[in-house]
Amino acid sequence: MKLIFIFHLFIVSIYSLNINPSLNRKDFINHLIVPLPFLAINTDKKPIVVIGGFGKTGYEISKALIANKNKVRVISRNNHNNDLPVDFLQGDITNPKLLPELLNDASAVIFTPNAKYNSDDTQTFNDINNLGLLNVAKTCVDIQIPRLFILSASCQSCIDNPNAKFDKTCGLKCDHCRAIIDGEKAVKEIYANKRIRNKQTTYTICRVGMITNGEPRDVKELEINQDFTKSGMISRSDIAQVCINSLNNPNTFDTTFEVYYKDTIQPYDVKKSLELCIGNNKSLEECFFGSRFKNKKPSSIDEAIKTPIEGTLFGTGNEFSGNNWNDLYKNLKKDNTKAFDLYDIGGNVT
Repeated sequence: MKLIFIFHLFIVSIYSLNINPSLNRKDFINHLIVPLPFLAINTDKKPIVVIGGFGKTGYEISKALIANKNKVRVISRNNHNNDLPVDFLQGDITNPKLLPELLNDASAVIFTPNAKYNSDDTQTFNDINNLGLLNVAKTCVDIQIPRLFILSASCQSCIDNPNAKFDKTCGLKCDHCRAIIDGEKAVKEIYANKRIRNKQTTYTICRVGMITNGEPRDVKELEINQDFTKSGMISRSDIAQVCINSLNNPNTFDTTFEVYYKDTIQPYDVKKSLELCIGNNKSLEECFFGSRFKNKKPSSIDEAIKTPIEGTLFGTGNEFSGNNWNDLYKNLKKDNTKAFDLYDIGGNVT
């Protein structure tokens, strides 16, 4: 038990240094690597629509798309941060009647809005991230937009604990998290049902934890996870790369995953994650510090911090990494959602 406690102190110290939304360029200097080129998206000159494209993360995605020579259309309720060469349409996703025109002729739609960045405090997380997302997903299926990428949040703590009030891994109140989770479920049900109607439209739900303003890092430093036992930190610039490089990758179609830097992994439940990791025939040291320390523990916290992560922390077998984007995504499992005909509730949708 003493050894576990010592290791726990090590890992808490690591997290306190790494999971920090205010990290700056200097903090990332040891990780700066020129990012890999974005995958080309065959848009046939059709625009990629970024909903919330003038928000903090949406802005980074819009910039990355422009750098990749894609035509970009931004949908926003406010025309702020509009210094980008994009088409701008003012619109409100809570009004479904507007969406067919706003999304018309898009090759892909990227959903990034978040109620807390909205200057109009009359719109709640449920309005934006549940009902608004539902409207967008229905429209994408109706007018047969090939791809919908949804930026979501890691809210597992709120799911596991119905009495929880706050989720520290994503910095949101659980009421907000539950609206986001309800929106995710609605999207999956819509797309499960659409397979009967139209097999040409797909979605990707990407969950992130703490978002920073840090510099981009190499794809090899990312990990994606589909068992939702852990989360971590990722910069907006790397979220943009994750998004763009998933749009044209069939391995991401109809999937949900979490993404974070390997060296910022934070289990939702340390005890449960440790039991799972050891159950996968990993040593205690390997679970806390990666496979580089399979047969030994770090001599100091300083050594643990400075040593690059090899393998994964708190491994379960449901996390993936790779040397390039295709390797990162190639083992993703499709969501297994049963069809439920939401179209028959309160509307005439063909």
